[in-house]
Amino acid sequence: MGYLRHCYSIGNKKRTVICKETAIKRYYEFLGTKFNPAHTWKKRKKVHTLPSKALEKDELNSIYDSIKPRTPTGYRDRCILGLIVFQGVQRQDIAELRLQDVDLETGEVYIVGKRKTNPRKLKLEYKQAMHFYEYIHKFRNDFLAYKGIETDRMFMSKGSGRRIDNALSRLLDQIRKEFPQVEDFIHLRTSVITHWEKEDGIIEAKVKVGHRYVSSTERYQTDKLDELQKQLLVFHPLEKLIAF
Repeated sequence: MGYLRHCYSIGNKKRTVICKETAIKRYYEFLGTKFNPAHTWKKRKKVHTLPSKALEKDELNSIYDSIKPRTPTGYRDRCILGLIVFQGVQRQDIAELRLQDVDLETGEVYIVGKRKTNPRKLKLEYKQAMHFYEYIHKFRNDFLAYKGIETDRMFMSKGSGRRIDNALSRLLDQIRKEFPQVEDFIHLRTSVITHWEKEDGIIEAKVKVGHRYVSSTERYQTDKLDELQKQLLVFHPLEKLIAF
C-alpha cells in the first residue's frame, strides 16, 4: 500500500497507478509464488468529491458562446456543449441521445433513465433550440453521409467507431485553452446542479438532475458552507482585530 501512496505522491494519475498495481499482481502470478503483495492492498471505497468552486452562470454562458462553428463538427460540438453547461447532461447520456429525444416544438430534451438515474425532460435555452434546429436540418446529414449509415443517434463522430469519446476530449481541450479554470465536464455539470439547488431548491434540483435519492443531490448544497464563511468573517479573532 505504501508503494501506491508513493505513486500518487509523485503525481501518477489514478489510471497509471491501477496499471502498475495490475502489472505487479500479474508478475507475481507469473512467478507462481504464494505471496502476492497486490492481494494485500485493500481497495478504498470510492469517495465522491466535488470541484472546489462552481463556475458562475455568466461563465457557463461565455463558455457556450465561445464556440464559433465553421464546420459540421463545430455545430455538433456547440449542441453537445450546450447540453452540459445548461442541462448538466452527462457524457453517456449525450452519446446515447436520439433524434426523437429533442423536441424543437416544445423546446425540450428528454433524457432516458438509467440504472441509477430517473428519466426527465429539461427545457432548452432559446438559443440552444435554434442551434439544434440548425444542426439537425443542415449539418447532421454530413455525418450520416460520411459514415454511409442511417441512424437515429443525435451525435456521431467522423472516426471509424461509433463512440464520440475522442470528440468530447477534443472539445474539452478546446474549452480549457480559453477557460483554464474549467477542470473537466464534471466541473461544468456540478456548477449547473449547484445553481439549480440554489435557485430552485433541492427537490426540484433532484428532479432535473435525475437523482433517485435526495442524498445524492445534497452533495451539491453550498448554503451551509456560505453561512460558515459569513460567520468566520464576523467572529474570527483576526477579523475582529482588523476591525478594531
